[in-house]
Amino acid sequence: MKSLAASRLGTSRWLNSNAIFSILFFGLCCCTTTQAETNDWENEQVIGINKLPPRATSLPYPNRDAALKATPDATPYFQSLNGAWKFHWSKNPSERPADFYRSDYDVAGWNDIPVPSNWQLQGYGVPLYTNMKYPFHIDPPRVMGEPPAHFTNASQRNPVGSYRREFTIPESWDGRKIVVQFDGVDSAFYLWVNGEKIGYSQGSRTPAMFDLTDHVKPGSNTIAAEVYRYSDGSYLEDQDFWRLSGIFRDVYLWSADQLQIHDYFVHTDLDDSYRDATLSVDVEIVNKLPSDTDFLLSAELLDDAGVVIGNTEESASVEAGETASVTLKQDVTAPKLWTAETPNLYRLLLTLKDTSGKTIEVTTTRVGFREVEIKNLKVHVNGKPIYLKGVNRHEHHPDTGHTVSRESMIADIKLMKQFNINAVRTCHYPNVPMWYALCDEYGLYVIDETNIESHGMGYGKESLAKDPNWGKAHLDRLQRMVERDKNHPSIIIWSLGNEAGNGVNFFANYDWVKARDPSRPVQYEQAGFGDRNTDIRCPMYATIDRIVKYAENNPDRPLALCEYAHAMGNSVGNFQEYWDAIESHEALQGGFIWDWVDQGLRKVVPAVWHVADTQNPKSISTVLGSPDAEKGVTGAVAVPDDDSLQLTSTLTLEAVVHGNHVGTYCPLISKGDHQYLLRMDNVGINLTLFTDNWKSLKVSYKDANLTDGANRITATYDGTEMRVYVNGKLATQSALSGELSSSVFPVNIGRNSEVTKRTSPLPIQTARIYNRALTPAEIASPADRSVEGLVLDLDLRNATTQETAQSEPETFFAYGGDFGDQPNDANFCMNGLISPDRKPNPHLWEVKKVHQNIKVHADDLGAGQFRVQNKFVFTNTNEFTPKVELRCDGKLVSRATLKPFDIEPMSEQTIVIPTMLTDTMKGECMLTVLFETSTETTWAPAGHRVAWDQFELSPTEPATVESANTDVTLTEDEKSVTATAGDLQVRIDSQSGSMTSLNVGGTEMLDQPLALNFWKTPNDNQRGNGYLNRLGAWRHAGDQMKVTELKTETVTGGIDVIVKGKLPVGGSKCEIRYTVLGNGDVRVRANYVPGKGNLPLLPRFGVTYAVPDRFEQVSWYGRGPHETYCDRKTGGEIGIYQSTVEDMFYPYPRTQDSGNRCDVRWMTIADSSGHGLKLTGDTPLSVNVWANTLAEVESARHPHELTPRDFNTVFVDTKVHGVGGDNSWGARTHREYTLPGNQPYHVDFTISVLSP
Repeated sequence: MKSLAASRLGTSRWLNSNAIFSILFFGLCCCTTTQAETNDWENEQVIGINKLPPRATSLPYPNRDAALKATPDATPYFQSLNGAWKFHWSKNPSERPADFYRSDYDVAGWNDIPVPSNWQLQGYGVPLYTNMKYPFHIDPPRVMGEPPAHFTNASQRNPVGSYRREFTIPESWDGRKIVVQFDGVDSAFYLWVNGEKIGYSQGSRTPAMFDLTDHVKPGSNTIAAEVYRYSDGSYLEDQDFWRLSGIFRDVYLWSADQLQIHDYFVHTDLDDSYRDATLSVDVEIVNKLPSDTDFLLSAELLDDAGVVIGNTEESASVEAGETASVTLKQDVTAPKLWTAETPNLYRLLLTLKDTSGKTIEVTTTRVGFREVEIKNLKVHVNGKPIYLKGVNRHEHHPDTGHTVSRESMIADIKLMKQFNINAVRTCHYPNVPMWYALCDEYGLYVIDETNIESHGMGYGKESLAKDPNWGKAHLDRLQRMVERDKNHPSIIIWSLGNEAGNGVNFFANYDWVKARDPSRPVQYEQAGFGDRNTDIRCPMYATIDRIVKYAENNPDRPLALCEYAHAMGNSVGNFQEYWDAIESHEALQGGFIWDWVDQGLRKVVPAVWHVADTQNPKSISTVLGSPDAEKGVTGAVAVPDDDSLQLTSTLTLEAVVHGNHVGTYCPLISKGDHQYLLRMDNVGINLTLFTDNWKSLKVSYKDANLTDGANRITATYDGTEMRVYVNGKLATQSALSGELSSSVFPVNIGRNSEVTKRTSPLPIQTARIYNRALTPAEIASPADRSVEGLVLDLDLRNATTQETAQSEPETFFAYGGDFGDQPNDANFCMNGLISPDRKPNPHLWEVKKVHQNIKVHADDLGAGQFRVQNKFVFTNTNEFTPKVELRCDGKLVSRATLKPFDIEPMSEQTIVIPTMLTDTMKGECMLTVLFETSTETTWAPAGHRVAWDQFELSPTEPATVESANTDVTLTEDEKSVTATAGDLQVRIDSQSGSMTSLNVGGTEMLDQPLALNFWKTPNDNQRGNGYLNRLGAWRHAGDQMKVTELKTETVTGGIDVIVKGKLPVGGSKCEIRYTVLGNGDVRVRANYVPGKGNLPLLPRFGVTYAVPDRFEQVSWYGRGPHETYCDRKTGGEIGIYQSTVEDMFYPYPRTQDSGNRCDVRWMTIADSSGHGLKLTGDTPLSVNVWANTLAEVESARHPHELTPRDFNTVFVDTKVHGVGGDNSWGARTHREYTLPGNQPYHVDFTISVLSP
């Protein structure tokens, strides 16, 4: 093994570059201006004070065994500071408790806040969503200017969160270096320990580390952080997401020896054949000892079974107070290589020993052997070109905001892999460190993106990218990301940032990272198609034509769309076309869908429940909690403020509550926190009265003897005594005299009206307040007591509201503006492939199908010859189980499991696959060839479908019309034409041409007429592209059709009623032909004949009608089971599916068009007994069923605003305008997926009556 001498590092590696790093700030007063003149948090030159240099994510362990466990719990040199911190929120810096960090400052009265968390989601301040508009007055680097009056920032100029907690240093840390690490704080903060100012940090998405060695003491220590919502750093954090604040990532202490492994950089160089490797580890040893020191450093490599496959050791020395670098190398023969498909990992142990062989420290990381290169206009991994089938992912959870748990991250990764997504861009900032470890483990390619976006400054001369004064801040953010994340094999590309313009600062950043890490490509979208500071052309929302033009005209770099297929609401149309283009052009690498998850915050649906005072019915209290007709209200009830409740001398408080124990605050009756309050808590029952101080009378749960059901708790004060009764019996009493204080807070039932986050978890049945102290006899027998002095009498079981459907959700996913936040960009944060609670949105199924890595082509269906294409780059198809399923007229008639196909990656074979079709099988026969996981994987169970294709073996046979058994008769009057066939009666309105009645045996099957319909409620893409104006002429065109002719004709087996009419758009015409047949069927045919001139696109062409809401069971034979549209149906397999009306409509966070099904041969809608209607298309149809009308869906902003009607609306169309998906701010649906107004259209279907 070649011996390598250690080299002295006089300065840190990042300072040796041409950049100035933030660690220049080692003093608290190092700014060019004084604190009195400029706030640190409004000075772009102050990016940190006393912050330690960045380093790779790692911890010191005391020995090899502990390091092999590789968890924080395995080392005694780690202490989490997560948990409850004392917290104070101030809306402006001038109102903050400036001395709160002092050890003698009493914070006992402060509330607790969980760390990590965003304080807005803990009840402090306002969550605010904006895309690119800064939420404060633009005046960089200042953030305290006067904003427009409607801005949230106008009254909350720059909220400050003051955090404090205690911690204890273990005795075993004595004499060691002690560091505190904040993994993420938004946006800037000061730090104190034991009253001493430690430093300052900004840059919210990378760790802030501070050396506490000289500031901590034995025993209890106090740590205090003062967090600012906005800082000059906010100008570089103008990402399209919720603006949330606080300590939102982990906080912890770690300890290292005075001689320590400070940092290391792992390199895995593969040979030219990508078989053998050289493992090279650059290690930095820091010596804080007062003397020069010799040491031993070893690197040990273990495979996933724990077997040692390599070991190397070097001896070296480091001068006192200096840093030495040691490079350890070892050759590794044929390691298992890491890719997103095959995430093979090894365990690396770095051990530091003294010269006697005593272990000082062991640290560890996982290593993936892989090599990234750009060759032949493609990014290659391990010598193979890959496609980036990626998504952009914000860190978001509907309940915890920007604090994401390990469980949530794993759920995301599993979903991504299950839906054939192989890459993630960490938009637009470095993610929590654990994310990268999980991507290493499960297998995802990662673009790690710098926390830089100054979108609101524009890209012109005001762009901060062009201002050298901001260069230091730009570079600091890149360096801290790269140094933290450099050892993760999943990271294959560095990104310089997002939507921040281009200029000198980004050229400098590019040059630094290329020098620091030549092993990875670097990309930056704003480098466009011409600038040098990107290795990959990575445009956003470039059209298919644009990327094809680039690929076909001397491309100079690979192209991978950093954002495309804007998945806002009902979207991701023409996705297949994107990939047809990508896979047919050498320079096109793939792209990253915008984006992964709808950024909705879960919010309780505003309930409109009220309860009237029994004694004063005009006094109406508002129920904010959850009502129950038997038990009352769980949660808060706001009582109207009234002087009669301002009781200061005598009173009685009485509540009947269901439950006998709580573990937290459970207010029953409250007049704020400073007058009178009856509550339960983790101890028992508590009556608190406030005179000049709080006086509490407590009854323990043991003494209270509460029952399992309803308990009546009564508290009195007569001016001399406080008493508490339980179920009519005295439980305790205590002397008290004097007047109670008056509180400005109103009476609340079930909530502390002053500390409003304290609400009752138990249902409260009744609540009464008297302005006198009841006698023991009155308390013992409520039925016999007088109403004298009764000032509040609420029976919460009698809460009333407007009737709503039982299925109305209790919460909804809020978007911009739902919290009163200003400015906001409404639902522009709802762009996900999945909903906030991780349920797949319908368009994710399209992505899965288009991205699938096994493709089957039919070469000769008759002979059963299929060409199977393996698009995997590193995986043989023999890892999957092939199956075939045969359906005839939608019904599964046969299935078989085949032997795995042995097809090498990136190759194809022609294989004979049994179709199982026999001569006796009739109708439309469809063969599905599918592939499933053969065994359970880390990301999916055995039997998970990874790919499928479907083929038509025989076409639909012509429908045979049952011969008429009944004559059809016709009656006419001036208003209508009625055709009768047995017990079927069909009425056509002469004025409108609509079918107003379909009556069977005296039962009306229609609730609303069957009429022409041209209108489709817009989706988000269409709201953004002028759809309402461009296509608006068709909104009422069906209703406004003028009947020009109505005639009847006798036809074979029945009677035709023919309606011709003129439409109000361009002189266009329509004809509807109703054929009432003797067999009881009704055939409906409608034709559109375009007029002249420049006619707008049709939103759809077909008919709509309504049926009674008892018809709520839906079945269809067509694509499904999820919704499909003409430009988003590749992922819908043709079969027979069942649903309900409720489930047909997908509840996008912003209510919009939803639920269509394409290529439908027939559909039934029936009641629970099987009575209903069946629609059969002459050709495949688009169908839909809603529990609401078009107008209702269009006017609602959230799903909970829709109340199901007493009818269900049915839509039957020949075609519906596609959803689009190139972007949501102007791009139109591709022409081939629209209905040009100058073309004719025809729809033809038959209605049959269903009987069980």
